[in-house]
Amino acid sequence: MKLRLSFSKIISLFQLQGRDFPTLSTRAARDWRLVLLSALLMTILVVAFNLLLFVKVSKGEVFVIKQGSDAVQGAIDENLLRQTLSRFEERAAILESLKTRPVSLPDPSR
Repeated sequence: MKLRLSFSKIISLFQLQGRDFPTLSTRAARDWRLVLLSALLMTILVVAFNLLLFVKVSKGEVFVIKQGSDAVQGAIDENLLRQTLSRFEERAAILESLKTRPVSLPDPSR
């Protein structure tokens, strides 16, 4: 019975009392209670969901990682690594040449 009374009080917060159209309440306390109650409800729901997700991940029911077949296979391809490093060295050389070369600005009077 107490639960029903508490629930009816909560429902009464959301009802328009004798108004024909929705508007901001002239009683600020009612608005603040509504905002705080909504924030509290959302916080409880988010915490409950996060706890549930944490427990499922800890037990291994969600986000399972398969060992073996999906693991990294073999060594690194040395030829591909050398090609990649040479590209970066070329880019570094181009950057250094751009830094040392003087800037050529066109003459705007011509």
